[in-house]
Amino acid sequence: MNKINIIFMGTPDFALPSLKLLNERFTVSLVVTQPDRINRRGNKITYSPIKEYAIENNLNIYQPQNVNSEESINKIRSLNPDYIVVVAYGQIIKDEILEIPKKNIINVHASLLPKYRGAAPIHRAIMNRDETTGVSIMKVGPGLDKGEVYITAETNINNKKLPELHDELSILGSDLLAEYIEKDYEKTIVGKTQEESLATYAHKISKEDGYLIFEDVESEIGKINGLYPRPGATFNYFGERIKVLEGEIYSNEKNEGKNISEIINVDDQGILVNCGNGILLIKMIQFPGKKPMSIRDYLKGNTITLTELR
Repeated sequence: MNKINIIFMGTPDFALPSLKLLNERFTVSLVVTQPDRINRRGNKITYSPIKEYAIENNLNIYQPQNVNSEESINKIRSLNPDYIVVVAYGQIIKDEILEIPKKNIINVHASLLPKYRGAAPIHRAIMNRDETTGVSIMKVGPGLDKGEVYITAETNINNKKLPELHDELSILGSDLLAEYIEKDYEKTIVGKTQEESLATYAHKISKEDGYLIFEDVESEIGKINGLYPRPGATFNYFGERIKVLEGEIYSNEKNEGKNISEIINVDDQGILVNCGNGILLIKMIQFPGKKPMSIRDYLKGNTITLTELR
C-alpha cells in the first residue's frame, strides 16, 4: 500500500493521528497546513502541530494563504495524488481541487453524520448530553459536510470531558481513515447519501454558550464537560465570570425553599447550587487571572457568599 500517493490537509492536533498513520502506511507527497501564526505578544511565530510533525519527518510542507488560488491548485495537481485527505484543515475547498485526485477527496469528521455537521461536533455532543458519538469518513463536496459517508465508528461519551473525547475520536478517526483507503483502493466500499431530514448543525462555540443559567442540571453538566477547559462554563459572581472546571449532579430534585441559581451550601466538597430540576455540585473553579482551585483549597483562605449566581 506504500504506492498510494496522498496529499494531506490538516492543521490542529486533532489531525495528528491521521497524518502519522498515513505516513506510516502510505506515501504522503505533500502536507498542506495553515500559515504560521504570531503569538499574542507578537514576538514569536507558532507552527501548527501538523507542521511540526511534518518537519520532524521530512515531509514536504505547503502553507498557502488561499488553498484555492491558481498557484495552489497547480501545485496540488502536479503531484497527481490518488487521494486528498482533509482533517480539520481550516479552509473551504472549492471545486477545482475536488476534481484533482485520481481516487477521492475525503474528510474525517468527528460526528456520526448527518448529525452535527459543522465546526464544533465534539463540543455539541457533550453539551447535549448525548450517550454516543463517533467519527465519519465522508466525501468532500459542495455544501457543509453533506458528502457521501463511506464508513463510521461509534463510541460512548459517558461523562468524558472535551479533551478526553477529542483525543479518543482523533485516534478512532485515523484508524477508520486507513481502513477506508485500503477498502476503497481495492474497490470494496461504497458511499451512502446522507439523509437530509436527520441533519443537525454544530455551530461554532462562543463564550456565551458557556454561561450557566441553572435551569436544567443536565444541561449545566454538559456545558462544564463540553467546554472544558476553554472557553469554559461560567457563572456570574458579584460581577465576575467564574469558570467551572469540574462539577457533578448532586440531586435530580431541586430545593423548593431556594431560588434557581441560589447557593444552598458551601463546604469542602463544593458549592451546591439550586437548579430548576435538581442541584448542581461545583467542585473546581477558576477566577479571572487566577489558577484553577478546588473548592476545598479555595476555602482555606477565602469565603463564598450564599447568593444567586446570575
